[in-house]
Amino acid sequence: ALIFSHAFCSFVACPPQQKNTCAHNSTHKAHANGIKKAKRSKFVSTKGMDPKFLRNQKFAKKYNGTKRRHDDE
Repeated sequence: ALIFSHAFCSFVACPPQQKNTCAHNSTHKAHANGIKKAKRSKFVSTKGMDPKFLRNQKFAKKYNGTKRRHDDE
């Protein structure tokens, strides 16, 4: 019979662990560092959007007048 010790397991693949799989333990682990809301992105991804629309957006952002109005002051 083979005896698996921690030192032996670090070098050779061990059988899968059979404990700590109950729902009670999972919720404990999940709440250990706190359950946080997903980060919300600042900008919507333009990947896969219509190229014609994106080209127009680029020029709209470039020439919307905020920079020129700021320079006049």
